[in-house]
Amino acid sequence: MERTAAQSVSPPATAGDQEGAGPKKRIPDTKPASNEAGAPIAAGGLRGVGLHKRYAAGGQALEVLRDIDLELAPGEMVAVVGESGCGKSTLLHILSTLDRPTEGAVYFAASCLSRLGSDELAEFRNREIGFVWQMPHLLPEFTLLENVMLPRLIAGEAERAAAGAARARLEEVGLERRAGHRAGELSGGEQQRGALARALVMQPRLLMADEPTGNLDEATAERVFSLLLDLHRRHGLTTLLVTHNLQFARRCDRVWRLHQGKLERLDTAFPGPSRAS
Repeated sequence: MERTAAQSVSPPATAGDQEGAGPKKRIPDTKPASNEAGAPIAAGGLRGVGLHKRYAAGGQALEVLRDIDLELAPGEMVAVVGESGCGKSTLLHILSTLDRPTEGAVYFAASCLSRLGSDELAEFRNREIGFVWQMPHLLPEFTLLENVMLPRLIAGEAERAAAGAARARLEEVGLERRAGHRAGELSGGEQQRGALARALVMQPRLLMADEPTGNLDEATAERVFSLLLDLHRRHGLTTLLVTHNLQFARRCDRVWRLHQGKLERLDTAFPGPSRAS
């Protein structure tokens, strides 16, 4: 696999996909380890404080997010639900640093991510965040193994080491025998499991999942989501799930609904314990 080809491609799903290409470089420490309101943020925790997002539309400002505070504790799985177009993906993009808020800030552990430059944020995403989208975004010219290797190659790891890490993740999602196949030779469920393997190949602390089962039939969606839950627990991830599926959302630790730019808590209406914990 040519290194130049791997580095020249950056589809949405590989912007922050990951397992540990050597010692991880941590993002710069921007003390204090608290948000601007003074509340401490747990090591490995993610927090958005006072988030607003506005867009210009017809000469007017369209406010998609309005003064949102949301914290994900280390190891927690949080779901955000809401109608199409309400801003769920926008919130995920801001919390994962793919977009910047109009106002407010995003913190990870002791660091204010909103103060970092574009290059630092790109490195942070590649090292610390795994992404899974509604579409798997596997590159058709590469095999499944090569697709899963990409984040580690982009991080500068040797090809042999990257291949070893990628094979371990493929085995974890049950696709070790499909490693040499290209995307077009895989089913939709297999492609999404491959995307999960790629998301974890850098051993991230955060997982961002934006409608990861939205394009799958009911039975396949259940298998993929159950795998996602298992990987979340096994790797001790901090996970944000955006979904329309309330049955999946209720299996998370907390559920929020985004409505008219504001978050409201939903999980207190769901009986029974969380299945993610």
